[in-house]
Amino acid sequence: MGLLSDIFGFIDDLASGSSYYKENSIEWCDKAWRRMRNAERGEARLYQIGDKVYRQLYVMLEGGMEGYFTDTNDRGCNPENLHLKREARKELERVGHIVIKKYR
Repeated sequence: MGLLSDIFGFIDDLASGSSYYKENSIEWCDKAWRRMRNAERGEARLYQIGDKVYRQLYVMLEGGMEGYFTDTNDRGCNPENLHLKREARKELERVGHIVIKKYR
């Protein structure tokens, strides 16, 4: 029964588009990061609002200024559909976001 459950879960992920949400979020943040000027460091994040998770790029600029960039076309994803480790799920619940990639 476990194999059937895994197969149906995979098909459901493909239908909802959530199986690749994390990877697509990293790609979006990579593109935005490459366009940044005067950025010292940054983080690709998934942050939760209500019952959905959205992509976000946090950037620390030279001089200490920081900014948050979001994808205006992002429809979000149900966090239960993401393939996250237990620790990441706890962090998302506790802090409201998780870091999926760091930039230097």
